[in-house]
Amino acid sequence: VALRTLYRYYPSKYHVFAELLTTQIDTIKLPESRSGSAVAEFMAEACRNMLRHKHLAGAMIISTQAVRAQSKASGYHAMRDVILQVAGVRVPTEDQIQAARLVEQVTFGVLMWTVGGELDTEQAIADVRLACRLLVADVFPEQES
Repeated sequence: VALRTLYRYYPSKYHVFAELLTTQIDTIKLPESRSGSAVAEFMAEACRNMLRHKHLAGAMIISTQAVRAQSKASGYHAMRDVILQVAGVRVPTEDQIQAARLVEQVTFGVLMWTVGGELDTEQAIADVRLACRLLVADVFPEQES
């Protein structure tokens, strides 16, 4: 694809990388298990997959923040919805929505620290796994409801 063609559809490189992250979220493979503990394993695996290509992960994370800072709230909550789906929640409560949002935000923060060199991949995965377990412990069911 020619660069000129690319910029016809995406106003900046930030938009290209942000769209790449959006596409990855929209096509992510969900685990068979549906429970609160499945969320921790799912997010740890998602973290591992992103960190296989640290430079690309960094570009997607930075770009997503740049695009969000330049625009109004989009109402796009795909990752939060995926987390709720993995947890086995069909009709989420406000507490469950908040927990899913926090799981997403913590994972994003850990990824930022890792691509910035503050954590190695294994530390990041362990941190994401622990944070998810702590955040969902009293909020998501252990069996699909």
